[in-house]
Amino acid sequence: IINPIEYYAVIVGVTNYASNTAEMIGGEIFRMLIAGASGKAARSFGGYLLNDNENWKQENIKLLTDPPIFNPFGAPSITREDIKNAIDWMKSKADANDVCLFYFAGHGAASTNDVSMCMSDGTLHSPGIKLSEVLAAAAESTVGELVILLDCCFSGAAGEVPQLQASGSMLP
Repeated sequence: IINPIEYYAVIVGVTNYASNTAEMIGGEIFRMLIAGASGKAARSFGGYLLNDNENWKQENIKLLTDPPIFNPFGAPSITREDIKNAIDWMKSKADANDVCLFYFAGHGAASTNDVSMCMSDGTLHSPGIKLSEVLAAAAESTVGELVILLDCCFSGAAGEVPQLQASGSMLP
């Protein structure tokens, strides 16, 4: 008996960054300009999956967004650990017949042969989760198909990640 295809998603929208990360990505003015935009994009994308596509179930979607109201003095909202836990959740649920989606809206940072998705608790030297980390986690799983959508600065650097070059799995 073949298991039916299930669809799982981790959808992330990071808007609030710790002050040290904000300085790295453009300071206070940047923080005010981006306020709410990434979280809104992630919530809209999650709503699209649930409302416009019968394959996606609410219990199969992890939506991680900052509070909708910008709080420059608040504690970091979405941390690297939150993302790692969400990816582990998706890996534990999906099997070889399933489709997984990872969507990130927020700020990105360039790094050698990689792109980092900046998190609320990021630092100058470690701004967040690298795409290569997401790909390594997927490679350790039984996930049948993984779709990654990056809505962030430097997403074009994804083409330099060695795991993608080897598999030829990226669309230009």
